[in-house]
Amino acid sequence: MFVSLKRMKKKKIIGIILMVFLLVSLKIQAQPGFDDSVEDTPIDGGICLLLLFGSVLGSQKSVQWVQKRNSKKIG
Repeated sequence: MFVSLKRMKKKKIIGIILMVFLLVSLKIQAQPGFDDSVEDTPIDGGICLLLLFGSVLGSQKSVQWVQKRNSKKIG
């Protein structure tokens, strides 16, 4: 029972984090207009999403690595 509650809580937290990052990336894409002729290049929202998915994948791999290491110590 506790295992399913932990999984549900973990999925809920990951879902909330993904929604926050998606909303932030949408906010980053809306760039204000300039009065001058400034040639600044904004950070693309796609790059932010790639960084987000890379960090999620890395955290999942590290959790799997720790679980694998702990199972070897026990068994």
